[in-house]
Amino acid sequence: MLQKKNFTYLVVFLLLNSMLFAQKRKPIEYSGFFDTYYYRGPFSVSAGMNLAGYIGDLGFMPGVSLSPGYHLGFNYKTWPKIYFGGEFNNYSLSGGVTSDSTRKINFNTKVYELIGYMRFNLIDKKILFKNDINKRPQRVRPYLTIGFGAIYYEPKATIAGDTLFLKKYEGIQSSTISMVAPVSLGFSFYLNKRFSVLTEFGYRYALTDALESLNKVNTTGFDSYATASLKLQYNFLAFKKRKAKYMPSQNENRAPSASPVEKAPAKDTTLNEPILPPGESTPKIEPKPVPEPPQEFAPEPVQDVKKLTDEEKKKLKGMKEHLKEQPKWQDNTKPAETSPANKKKEPPQPSGW
Repeated sequence: MLQKKNFTYLVVFLLLNSMLFAQKRKPIEYSGFFDTYYYRGPFSVSAGMNLAGYIGDLGFMPGVSLSPGYHLGFNYKTWPKIYFGGEFNNYSLSGGVTSDSTRKINFNTKVYELIGYMRFNLIDKKILFKNDINKRPQRVRPYLTIGFGAIYYEPKATIAGDTLFLKKYEGIQSSTISMVAPVSLGFSFYLNKRFSVLTEFGYRYALTDALESLNKVNTTGFDSYATASLKLQYNFLAFKKRKAKYMPSQNENRAPSASPVEKAPAKDTTLNEPILPPGESTPKIEPKPVPEPPQEFAPEPVQDVKKLTDEEKKKLKGMKEHLKEQPKWQDNTKPAETSPANKKKEPPQPSGW
């Protein structure tokens, strides 16, 4: 009874300690392995019911009568698709074997399980742009879970008969603690940002051979059990979509009305831009210089205009006045036209006879 009490205290201590993970949203981070941006968290808790079936020396679920148990757990997202957490489960393993009137075995074992696990989502959304943050994940997300933990079990059995089968076993009625290795396949059904429903089918490999209160003599062997659970998960710090608020300027003139209509918030033009980690800015892309077209002839260098002195200005002025006084130049290349009086008379030619 003392061991059970200590085990319960350990469960409560770990569950209370897990609340330290419920922190505010951290800055966005990037994972090169998964090629996506992500936030750590949120912190989630779950509760539900489960069933278990015995697998051991007596066979695969021999005469099993399933009894419901309960589940309490928590988890925290540390990397994309990867969650770490812990859970406490209660199972009831019961069954029996009756071959003839001389051999009758009935057992009922209470199992209290405390495990830590790693969950890996096989499908999850990828965040590369700002628009991707507010997109809801897939409605159904399968996941795998592996872990390690301990069980506290209380076996109770009634054994009748003294056959060869019973001589190979010894009865164990005392409660004890053993280690267990769980593995499971589950499906997460997304309801909204706060709630999800999880269905999980698992297998527990226990490092003990006395779950049914029978232990093989001079041999080693281990029992196991299969589980099925239905859980409701709640996210404490679900990320909410922040809506932009319209703030009118001071110089804006608005017409008075009984029910003023607010303007729609301005659209964020950066929603399709890639997300950068904190402290980094979008690199500015400078335009490439356009090469100038090749010139066939190099331009002549412009010479500086020389200033004229006063004497040179006087000489230039005198030359201009001298040119104005001269008559216009006559073109003597063409022969002068003669008047009809100056034309020589040609001798008359004799007429023919």
